Amino acid sequence: MQKIDDGFLRLDAQTGQVSFCREKAGNWTCETVADDRAALEAEIKRLNDRIAALENKRNDPQERFRTPSDQEIEQVMGFFEKMMKRFRGVVENLKKEWETEVPNKG
Repeated sequence: MQKIDDGFLRLDAQTGQVSFCREKAGNWTCETVADDRAALEAEIKRLNDRIAALENKRNDPQERFRTPSDQEIEQVMGFFEKMMKRFRGVVENLKKEWETEVPNKG
């Protein structure tokens, strides 16, 4: 039990349920505190199901050794093209900086 302003919070050690207990008209009453336990348990189940599906997919030989689709190849090639253009820009900027710092000896 934990003392709070208007009473006590009571934790059920077996279920994890929290109750708010207070004195009303000379009698102590406890009411269940609304929590997101059901929502959290549903989310845990959803995530566990997703993990199981991904593990099954990973272990499926048809998925494991499939060739990438044209769309996946285009996506990867677009990424590399963008990366190479940025890298080329960095190299060109460094080259310009180098040329302005080191005069030609010729």
